[in-house]
Amino acid sequence: MEPSDGLSAADGEAATEVNPTGLWYTYRSSGAPMQRLIVVRHGQSEHHLNGMTGGWTDLPLTALGQNQAAYTAERLAGMLGNSNVSLFSSDLRRASMTAAPIARQLRVPLIHDPGLRELNNGSAAGLTQREAKALAQPRTGSLFDWQHYPGAETWRGMTERVSECMRGLDTRSATTAIVVSHAAACTAVVRWWLGVLDLDAHPIMFEFDPCSITELGRSAWGEPTITRLNDVSHLDPR
Repeated sequence: MEPSDGLSAADGEAATEVNPTGLWYTYRSSGAPMQRLIVVRHGQSEHHLNGMTGGWTDLPLTALGQNQAAYTAERLAGMLGNSNVSLFSSDLRRASMTAAPIARQLRVPLIHDPGLRELNNGSAAGLTQREAKALAQPRTGSLFDWQHYPGAETWRGMTERVSECMRGLDTRSATTAIVVSHAAACTAVVRWWLGVLDLDAHPIMFEFDPCSITELGRSAWGEPTITRLNDVSHLDPR
């Protein structure tokens, strides 16, 4: 996405332009503080195994998830070396437990932000999948505007919340940032980086396996890029 002639934005500001297809997108200035972004999904959580819901159900990592987090920390240390790094994490336990060994390995502070939480599942939080199923609301209209459970976020609302959080983190981040979050929220983070926040125009989804590493950067022309996506090669220590 190269800016069209005559369009400019001050460093750190976002600008909006229309591409030849007529679809709107928002891009970040190449002068924004955050120039490299590493997105990590949390490791295996207890809710993956015990029939509980995910979302805002706040359960810890399993033993496997803790091992995955340790391997991830080692890989990031090898990738980043002595780079100036900011580390941000969702405040839910499964994300915080994943981020903690990264903070220790890189010797950087861990900053928690609830804006990086997973899609809020409302009244289904803390329930089993079977209990939640009884509360599920039928889909009406767009998938992005569906409120799956009473009090839950829509996908559109989650995307807006995570994007707003990332805009705030961008203003106080080092050149390289690591964000530890959740599957749906990680999709919103990547969308924010790429500037494709119009869900209706760009119905894009991404897969994020537990403790996967996704690396985002910029091209030589300042365009947002995906360098690696959902990389789990570090989880096989052989």
